[in-house]
Amino acid sequence: MKDFKLRLVGPTEGRKGRLSVTAEVFKVAPEMTVVELSKFSGDTLEYIKFREEDIRPALKDIVWTWQGENNGFDDRVGLQESRML
Repeated sequence: MKDFKLRLVGPTEGRKGRLSVTAEVFKVAPEMTVVELSKFSGDTLEYIKFREEDIRPALKDIVWTWQGENNGFDDRVGLQESRML
């Protein structure tokens, strides 16, 4: 599987236009995939709400660690003490 990038666009206009999120997918090992989400356009507060209320709860059973959590892991989801990306 090759690494790839996709863009998700919100269905409605927000305060600063439609929220657009980029998801980059990296296969780092046969059973390990890293997905990096970032806001491409739209309101930052809408992005944070989308991430915290929609993405995190939906993925809670399969995500190893989240960016920014200080638990001994790298800042990117799923990588442990590594700067591979």
